[in-house]
This record gives sequence, C-alpha cells and structure tokens, in this order.
Amino acid sequence: MNYFIIFYVALGIVLSSVVTIEYDCIGSERFPKYYGSPFIYKQDSLASSLECFYSISGLALNSLIWSFMLFFIHKMCSKLLATLNQPIIYKAYKAIIVFLIFLSTVVIYFSFELTGSGFDKNSNYWYFDLNQEARDWGMQCEGTIKI
Repeated sequence: MNYFIIFYVALGIVLSSVVTIEYDCIGSERFPKYYGSPFIYKQDSLASSLECFYSISGLALNSLIWSFMLFFIHKMCSKLLATLNQPIIYKAYKAIIVFLIFLSTVVIYFSFELTGSGFDKNSNYWYFDLNQEARDWGMQCEGTIKI
C-alpha cells in the first residue's frame, strides 16, 4: 500500500471521529466541545451546530499517528497474506483497502463542507493549550473516550 494512501485513510479515520476523545468544559462560560485523537484537532462552533473549526497541527499529528498504526497493520497483514498464499484472501484485502479509500473520500468531503470560514486563531488553523485556556476562563475540562 502506497504511503499516500495510508496517510489519506488515516486522515479519513481522524476526521470521521471513529475513536475520539471528547472534551466537555464545565464552568460559568460557554465553551465549545473539543475532539482529539489523541491530540485536539476539532472544535464545534458556538454559532452553528453544523460548523466545525479544525486545527491544522492537530490534524497533521493525529494523521501521522494513525498512519504509523495503519502502516504496521498493513505490514503484518502483508506478511500473513504471503504465508497463506490464498488469492481470494488477497483480493478481499485489496477490496477492504478500496472501501477504506472510498469512505475516507466521503468523510473528507463532508468535513470540508462543514468547515467554518476564516483562518485566524479563533477560526481554522488554531492552536492552543486547552488546559491553560480553561484555567484562564475558570473552566474545568474533562475528556471521555468515544467510539
């Protein structure tokens, strides 16, 4: 499997929020929900329920982590397929890869459509320390793993 395909599928996995850490902040102010996989990469908009803002650094780091995991899974599956030497299993594995590419394309497209506009610190491409931001506003943020 090509490295670009691995990274593309990893980006789809991150954006799909299949496995994510959801951060809810409790306190006197209204804070958006934050999502991490394991790094925070997405926040909900307070203005619209369908709009999201993405952190480019969080997306890149999470995609790299998932890429490494997918790379090692691919290597293990390739070794297993080489020892089994069954063409039908090999074709099924390739079909799963094509299906993952299709799903990643759909997820990336819809994520792009729901992306909020703007490219400043409070819109897309933001980066910050959530714990420090929560302390500054007197908030307490807790993360829960969602699958």
